[in-house]
Amino acid sequence: MKILIVAHIGETLGHLVRGISIAKELEKRGIEVSFAASDRAISLLKENFNLHVLSWNFSHNSFEPNNPTSETLKAILLSNKNLLELLETHRPNLIIGMPGIFTAQVALKIGIPHLSVMHGPYLSPLIPIKGFTESETKIIESTQQLFVSGCVDSIRRHLSKSLNLPYSTYQEYLETERIFVPQPNLFIQPADNIQLVNFINASLGEPFRGEERDLREACHITFGSGSCTDLTKIVHLARQFFPRLVVSCGTNKLEKVPDQVDVQPFISSFSLAGRVRAVISHGGIGTVGTFAASQTPQLIIPTDCDQANMTIYTRHTGIAHSVGKSGWEQTQQLGRCMPQFTDGELINSLEKLSFQSETNWKKLSSGASEIAESIVASF
Repeated sequence: MKILIVAHIGETLGHLVRGISIAKELEKRGIEVSFAASDRAISLLKENFNLHVLSWNFSHNSFEPNNPTSETLKAILLSNKNLLELLETHRPNLIIGMPGIFTAQVALKIGIPHLSVMHGPYLSPLIPIKGFTESETKIIESTQQLFVSGCVDSIRRHLSKSLNLPYSTYQEYLETERIFVPQPNLFIQPADNIQLVNFINASLGEPFRGEERDLREACHITFGSGSCTDLTKIVHLARQFFPRLVVSCGTNKLEKVPDQVDVQPFISSFSLAGRVRAVISHGGIGTVGTFAASQTPQLIIPTDCDQANMTIYTRHTGIAHSVGKSGWEQTQQLGRCMPQFTDGELINSLEKLSFQSETNWKKLSSGASEIAESIVASF
């Protein structure tokens, strides 16, 4: 059996990293796996998996709420043209879309089974608006607007007309597509086509290279693979509450790094999970899932639509608390930027984080294995 994983790489590498975890589990079960993604995937896949390079010059995080820009439409159209050309010569038995919200139309035209792996915001149209605060309700409703009757539905119509693809609304897609959701206890209604699994254990970066001393009292700070935010203020304030910090700074440089602060561009969450005392992050599902499994206290400062939705989920499940959620809701910024919050708000949150010993979450991040097992059983 041959499976093609089509991984969206926009401003971040999260979909690809989770796809690699699923691919490894599939290979253990005798499945041949290859990838289709942008050339940014080359360094991560290396010689482990065959890569079909697609043009992929757009990001979900940069979508306008109501209508896509002409540049976005051109980029998505080219990606799907590339995929159509690939499938004319490469005929897998199954396509896994990460998240698959546009590639499903191509697979349907070619006649190849397709399933999607998606989380949080992509499922927002299925979330009943009840039991949330006013601020949380606004975040969910704005995300629903983006996908239904907004930007995403417009893109699906454009792809259908331009490439003669089968058309369905995004709502219809959610009701008919086979979907795996690596986000347990997400507040969506049960459906035959949707399977909730545990978080996917996935990580990006080199192992932590610092000394082991006092690591149990350290706080890890990371804002993901697409971070373009200045972490200087967060680092300096967090240092007041934790004797040691381990910082993944991405492509940014920290100004005036305090004592007892270890800095690397990217640090594998695997190498720190269960070893550090607390985590401060943007709320990416990879970071949240990895540290939730080790019951590590977490503070989320959401930087885009995806992570704003994550703050709602983590509050209701007890995984993490957040700061800046109301600031994000007021600006409705979909790009990757630091939300508005005062120093006092952050200090209060840091104080709570420093006193918390662990969370009540007791689920392992075994989603990749669960997805692979279900796929093998179905075929």
